[in-house]
Amino acid sequence: MKKSKVMKITAIAVVIVLSAGAVIWKMLGIRAEGTENQGTTQIDTSKWDTENRVNIVYDEDGVPVPVPKGYTASSILREFDGEGNKTKDGERTVNTGFVIYEGEEDIISDETKAMEDGEEKNQAIEQDIENAQTTRNQWVWVPVENMDDIYFTDEDGEKHGQLWNFSETGRTKMEYSSTGYREPDIRTLYDTEKYLSKKLTEETQASLVEELKNEFEDTIKSIETYGGFYIGRYETGDISKQTAKVIKGNINIDCNGYNGWYTLYRKCKDIIENGNGSVKTYMIWGCLWDQTLEWLVKSGNKQYIGLIDSSSWGNYYSTTFSYKNTDGNIIIRNPNDYTKIPTGSTEYTKANNIYDLAGNIAEWIIEASDNNLRVFRGSSYYYWNDHAVSSRYRADTSGFEYDGTRAILYIK
Repeated sequence: MKKSKVMKITAIAVVIVLSAGAVIWKMLGIRAEGTENQGTTQIDTSKWDTENRVNIVYDEDGVPVPVPKGYTASSILREFDGEGNKTKDGERTVNTGFVIYEGEEDIISDETKAMEDGEEKNQAIEQDIENAQTTRNQWVWVPVENMDDIYFTDEDGEKHGQLWNFSETGRTKMEYSSTGYREPDIRTLYDTEKYLSKKLTEETQASLVEELKNEFEDTIKSIETYGGFYIGRYETGDISKQTAKVIKGNINIDCNGYNGWYTLYRKCKDIIENGNGSVKTYMIWGCLWDQTLEWLVKSGNKQYIGLIDSSSWGNYYSTTFSYKNTDGNIIIRNPNDYTKIPTGSTEYTKANNIYDLAGNIAEWIIEASDNNLRVFRGSSYYYWNDHAVSSRYRADTSGFEYDGTRAILYIK
């Protein structure tokens, strides 16, 4: 058996039974600005910059979602067979994963829309969807109802990520002073000019500290304004190329030992080439990873037990499922094997339209620990004894053959 090079914080779970009814989707529309309801939270859309930053798009439940300029809300419907069995998940509701695609053109081409209804048109629709998912960056909206869930302000007025342990009672706040897990923060021993000159050549320790703090402030400000953030639908891919992608079917998703965290940190910032007027991308913060997990439970998609033992929906050493490889062939992933799969290649690993959050590649986050290590989440296909998407691992940042990351997108 392979041995892990990391230290692990174990989380405990409890079963909380939630249910959600099946919904058939209607077409989205643009509505007037105003104060709208999202669960128990009132969203004041009058604060949204609809002239320069976003369009307001409403999901099936009437929840307003800020879709950035230069992006389009998915037009994929949820469909059912003749017996009422779900055959395809929709991408147009906050409660089950509202998806946006980079580029303002619709997923379904005008040529396909003009075709006569029938099997040929259905095949053309499926091909359009496949083309969009394998070529265009995609993001899923994660709502935030309570800002206290993701950050707190210390006595000096500085903001810090609120981190969580998932336990038998659901989740509990991690004590900032005693656990040693912090963000935004640096590794005092290694994030120095001596090391950064080799890894982030344009950075000094002082500039990295300032960058992390400013980016965290900007992220919080965006979430306060818009009521949530976008998480990468897939693990960040095209790592070895100049510009990273968040697309389906990507196997180029790990650093393979090359500068690990530092490479991935920079790649996440540069997903949008030369920047974009309305959005920014960034490596995911630990507090937003925790928020995503809590949302999976609150939405009814998962139970807390599924965050502690994620083998029923993640790619781990002992799990079995089928997936599509890069050649388009269906492969059976056998247990007791070390197998990295392409992003989004199986519905087994999906939760609210987010793929491979559990298992597959271990995902670096911004969070740092008190012994000059960084943190990654989700566990991995590499580990034979841990199947928890909520686990925290501490490791050095040199990078392993099984480490990758996930990006977030927020509105500026």
